[in-house]
Parts: sequence; C-alpha cells; structure tokens
Amino acid sequence: MAWPDDLTTRLRSAATTAGNRVAWYERQRGWGDKLAVLLNLEDEGRDYTHDGPSGLDQPEVMVDVFGASGSAVEALAGAVRTIFETPGQAVGATRFGMGFVRAGRTLGPEDMPDGARVFRRRMLVRFSVETA
Repeated sequence: MAWPDDLTTRLRSAATTAGNRVAWYERQRGWGDKLAVLLNLEDEGRDYTHDGPSGLDQPEVMVDVFGASGSAVEALAGAVRTIFETPGQAVGATRFGMGFVRAGRTLGPEDMPDGARVFRRRMLVRFSVETA
C-alpha cells in the first residue's frame, strides 16, 4: 500500500462525518450532497540525494470538501485540517509529518453533474511522508 492509500485510510478513520466518502481524483457517483472529501495530487514532492530518492517526500495535495451547507463544509474542512496538521501519525507503512495549509478558499454553491447542489471548501496542503 502506498502513501495515498494510507492517507485515505487516515482521513476515513478520523473524519468520521464524511464516513467512507473520501476519494482520489473524482467525486463518486451517488454521493449527492453528502459530506465528502476529494483529494488530488498537485506535486509529488520527491526528495533526492546523489544516491537516489531520500525516502522523505513532501507531496502537495489539493483537498476539496463538499457538502449540502456551508457550515457543514467548514466544520469538516476544520477536522481535515486538524488531521493534516497533527504530526507523527503512522498509518500502514507511512509515517505522516506535519502538514501545512498553503492556500485555501471557499467555492460554491455549485451544481454537480449528478444534480446535487453543493458547497465546497478547497485547501492546498503540503506535508511530509516517510514510507517503510
């Protein structure tokens, strides 16, 4: 299991209000206006030495939080931010370092292709990962 899978597991276990609605790349069909977290890799953040990859990567992830109301989205976004900003968490083969929210903004409401009307909060987060 790679760090993206471990990050999904970490978010699913800690952001309980989103339940299992945490996904990479696209919002899943059938989620409607339910609270959900969508992740997209912005920068792999691979760190190298003259001998090759150092083992400490600092990826940058775009995090979108969706929901039926602005207040619910802000609450979940706060919980997700806390998860990223808590250092030293190990999940699977990955040890997560401190995350830094580099940018954030509120979007929405907007109509999604599945007919749901959702509010959205977007955060750009850089954090460090070490994999075994």
